[in-house]
Amino acid sequence: MEIYSKKIESDVLHFAEPSTGQALEGWGIEGVSKMLEEITEGSYGYDFLNTHLVIEFYKHIEPRMLPGDEVRIELAENDVKNIRIKADGVLEAYPNLFLYHES
Repeated sequence: MEIYSKKIESDVLHFAEPSTGQALEGWGIEGVSKMLEEITEGSYGYDFLNTHLVIEFYKHIEPRMLPGDEVRIELAENDVKNIRIKADGVLEAYPNLFLYHES
């Protein structure tokens, strides 16, 4: 499943389109958290996903985003991967996994 995010003025709007059901959206960390909660606890069939990784990723990336910046990530079973960041019209791609370590 892919999550698309775009910074609009001072906040980030997140979109996800599960393979079953309608597209979901949410504003900021709280919005993406609620959206992922609905995806994993609802009838979408994604209850196996580790959404903690996505929330930690956005906690790190959102403060660095400027208006107009876009981020796309793919969420697999326990991985955040294929990260694509478009800032100032320049696309940077990181196909490997996002690694987060609490310390």
